[in-house]
Amino acid sequence: MLPFLQALSVVAARVAFMLFRERIHEVLILTRKLGENIRIGDRIKVIILDIKGGQVKLGIDAPPNVAVHREEIYERIRDENRRAAGISSKTLKEVAQIFNKGKRRAGEA
Repeated sequence: MLPFLQALSVVAARVAFMLFRERIHEVLILTRKLGENIRIGDRIKVIILDIKGGQVKLGIDAPPNVAVHREEIYERIRDENRRAAGISSKTLKEVAQIFNKGKRRAGEA
């Protein structure tokens, strides 16, 4: 097997494992060559930009309203959202009062 295809196969297997390690799903696995694309619906295009060793560089062309993150960044965002959702309404009211006091003082100056 050519080195870049082997690298792409390894990366595809890793991605499939990461995406579906918590659930059992059928996974679509695609093999692409350098410069080839993958389409997701009508509005998202994934482009194979570079292949070096065990790493594949992807370009993702998606509308601005579609969030695209590396897995580790997505997990941080999700965890932070869960923590923020756990803040009590009392704490939110206290923060709002502090914020409003600061706004009033700025308006008085």
